[in-house]
Amino acid sequence: MLLESFEKKETYNVGIIGALNTIDQDFLNLLDERKFPINHLKVLVPEENPEESISYRGLPAVTEELKEESFSDLDIAFFLTDSKMSSKYVPHAIQQGVLCFDSSMAFRQEVGVPLLVPEVNSEVLHEAETNRLVSLPSPAAVGLSLILNTFHDTFKLKEAHAVCLYPASHKGDAGVRELSSQSIQLLNGDLNIDAKAFPRQTGFSCFPQVGEFTSKSGSTEEEEGLERELHKILEDHSVQIKATCIQIPVFNGMSCHLLVETEKEIDDFTLQRNLKDSEFLEIERPLAEEYPTSFSIGSSEKIAIGRIQRVFERPNLFQLWAVWDNIHLGFALNAIKAAETLLAKI
Repeated sequence: MLLESFEKKETYNVGIIGALNTIDQDFLNLLDERKFPINHLKVLVPEENPEESISYRGLPAVTEELKEESFSDLDIAFFLTDSKMSSKYVPHAIQQGVLCFDSSMAFRQEVGVPLLVPEVNSEVLHEAETNRLVSLPSPAAVGLSLILNTFHDTFKLKEAHAVCLYPASHKGDAGVRELSSQSIQLLNGDLNIDAKAFPRQTGFSCFPQVGEFTSKSGSTEEEEGLERELHKILEDHSVQIKATCIQIPVFNGMSCHLLVETEKEIDDFTLQRNLKDSEFLEIERPLAEEYPTSFSIGSSEKIAIGRIQRVFERPNLFQLWAVWDNIHLGFALNAIKAAETLLAKI
């Protein structure tokens, strides 16, 4: 039994700490769909009188200004915030006895804090015993870890090279609005593009930069962070992982080309069977000329796989194309499953 000091209840007082955007709304909708055991729900936001609002079960959600003392009546808090906000307020929530699930980068590499994808590494939840904190991986890491773990236990991963194509929703509502407005401007012949949410123009363009560049290797913070996340989730630093993150002009849906080398040989039948047997992977279109796209997956709770190919006829080297909903599967669903998994162990 985990968290013996945490009182198990039929329903809990739950707080959502966020910014009243479409990501938060998707999160609340999924809480309702999955019948998460909520007694009372409140949304905590940085400003006192927010212009936007979100709903829960068809009614406006109770919204309060976020303060250091805001957590005293909560049992569980989901932090859908950036690292600065999480670093400031998560410690206050923990001090007030709240079980916290944080989606920012703030605690992902902190020793003793579980970085959780329930289907991959639920055994690390014992680390939440002392600090009442579970860190949630990035949407890219969630999808990639689910795919890579499918092969790791049986065939032992040796190397993985991932080229991840990021949608505008990676930057939230601001990213979606910027892509939309730039696309309209360009279609109307207006070339005076102002980039704010992204470092470059996103309308009708793509560029190999997600996050700031680091001074060490020429990689970006997002790429290095993704590699560290995967090592921690898979609990194996011997696997060589290289990520390249590219911003593309689509609104939603994470796409990825993945090249995988295993230590053990894997025949085509076993490769296909492993993918098909997974409850969270879906091979919808086995033919090479048919494949999933970021548009075709919608708000699926599965990762769509296509274009599975042997590389250079080598028995331990293959590549595939994968697509998943970064907001629904990579963010909201993983966060709620993390809470459900931990509550089930209490």
